[in-house]
Amino acid sequence: MLPEMRRRRLAQMIRSAGEIRLETAAQALGVSEMTARRDLDVLELMGVARRVHGGAVAVLPAEFSGRAERAAAAKMVIAGKLLELLPEHGAFAVDASSTVAALVAKLPDRDGMAVFTNGIGTFNTLLDRRHIAAHLLGGVYDRRTTNLVGPLTIRSLEALFFDVAIMSCAGLDVRWGATEATLEDAAVKQRMLDASSRKILAVDRGKLGLRGRARLAPIQGFDVLVTELDPDHKDLNEYRPFVELR
Repeated sequence: MLPEMRRRRLAQMIRSAGEIRLETAAQALGVSEMTARRDLDVLELMGVARRVHGGAVAVLPAEFSGRAERAAAAKMVIAGKLLELLPEHGAFAVDASSTVAALVAKLPDRDGMAVFTNGIGTFNTLLDRRHIAAHLLGGVYDRRTTNLVGPLTIRSLEALFFDVAIMSCAGLDVRWGATEATLEDAAVKQRMLDASSRKILAVDRGKLGLRGRARLAPIQGFDVLVTELDPDHKDLNEYRPFVELR
């Protein structure tokens, strides 16, 4: 494969998933990790991606369809764990991530549950639930991520309090904490956290060690970190001192 074709394919993979690991890029392209590293460096110079330890993240937010397909099996495991953490009743703030959308698809349809979200897809999933009170927050529609962001979203959240906030992020790093692809997404999620009694972060292992463009919150800003891994897994050791692991 010619270098230009290889980098074009790599750019598509990054834009779709939002990030990529160095070893994943090398395997997918059939090249050495050294060659994949050089390709990622070129894409960074082109403004397509930003290099992080162990791989790269997209400069622009990934499209929702691509994010939903990535690590689908892991997200199903995470959704099952999240269900065990939620009270039977209450007001829940959920973000527009594909990880949390997997949870929403599994929510039991029962009275006394109100779900607030800025995700169009997430809200649509709730429309056939007769007993759950589904609330779509206002804001500006981002066609790339199918979520709502901006001052109207923040204003809506300022009038609300939640029992639990459940969200994902673009990357989780011990030093920088949870980070997002855009400042707009980070601002919405920060307000969700501020208004919530309990704060849950859900990420698959592919996001561990990655860093997005905008800071969301330190690890200590969450009560629980949920992944598809066993809580005793060695990949979670560096996060263990700061947050409860599930």
